[in-house]
Amino acid sequence: NPPATTFVGGADWDPTGSDLYYWDGVNIRRFDTTTNAPAATPLFTVPVVFGPYVDVIKFDPFNPNDLYVSESGAFTLYRLTRSGVDSVASQSSGVLGIYLFDMAFDSAGRLLASGADATTFAAGIYLIDPVTLTERLLIDLSLLNSNGSGPIAFDAAGNLYSAIPPAFGSQTPGQLVRFDRAEITAAILALPPTPGPAPLDDTDATLVIGPLDGFTGMGHMGFRTEDGQEFLYYVVSAGTTIYRASIALKQSAVFMQGAAPLAGLSNFSSVLAIESRTAPFAPFSGGTSRLGLVFGAQNSSFAIVNQAIATVKPAAPATGAASLAITNAPAFLRNGIPFDLTVEVRNGSGTPISTGAAVKITATGAASGQLLGFTVAATSGGVVN
Repeated sequence: NPPATTFVGGADWDPTGSDLYYWDGVNIRRFDTTTNAPAATPLFTVPVVFGPYVDVIKFDPFNPNDLYVSESGAFTLYRLTRSGVDSVASQSSGVLGIYLFDMAFDSAGRLLASGADATTFAAGIYLIDPVTLTERLLIDLSLLNSNGSGPIAFDAAGNLYSAIPPAFGSQTPGQLVRFDRAEITAAILALPPTPGPAPLDDTDATLVIGPLDGFTGMGHMGFRTEDGQEFLYYVVSAGTTIYRASIALKQSAVFMQGAAPLAGLSNFSSVLAIESRTAPFAPFSGGTSRLGLVFGAQNSSFAIVNQAIATVKPAAPATGAASLAITNAPAFLRNGIPFDLTVEVRNGSGTPISTGAAVKITATGAASGQLLGFTVAATSGGVVN
């Protein structure tokens, strides 16, 4: 439970180390994963102008000692250059004309940000100048995101995904649009030398998750590549539950269930930080890559009363898996109707393996048909549903 005096803000992994940097309500601080405690010395104290509200922090993957900090209450973006894990060699800042919500670096090292115009509140995606720390409108999303800006993330192919926030106070429906890599590159090259209309708008987007796909509204998100497949991890717009989704299949499932808030409190959008998008992470892979999460709960006056940091690391794979046994076969199959199937992961003696077995079930249909399903993993007791 790190100290906090206001809203939970951003978090990101140190690209050159093993620690998680986060905003504790006053400072940008390092969470030491070796001692499992916040560092005594903060990296940077965020100047108090209005708020402050540090919605997001991001390390530059091409300059790993550079850390970008958004203070949206004062419309200010800071660039910090570290000289040590808890010291800053230099800092610069720029004043934005937007309430910045999220940031993401593309494969060329360019920084994009999602935010809402400070005057009109129209949402858009902006290109951030790395020297002046000012913004240029790249994608006008005012027709899609009429209620505020949402999270953004790049997939492994360099395509940009933007989540559309649900109506204020609602969790559904969750929607997601994609701008192809070539479109983004062309739009950046097409930006005029002086501020003007955005090269792209909502009509250039491809809707990949729509209102009828059953997704929950996304608060923060990030892609991971696991066993050659790409999955989207995201937290809900208000709460502490983590989802894992296959965009290709348009299927989403709970990855980690957050606790319900105490009486009189409410959970709010958690921060999600991905240590490595390509390192192994599948639950029983034994991989070294981790997820970092910052949770919080607030009272009716919106004051933070509980806050916690969590790191999620894959468990080691099981040994001795010898067979699978169907223990709950479907009574009947009907085209277009989902069915349940339960199997047990057993060792050479026929005993279910208690933990650590990852199972991938693949369904193959006729050439003229299609079977849709989710990759599943063993729960406690070796049972796979």
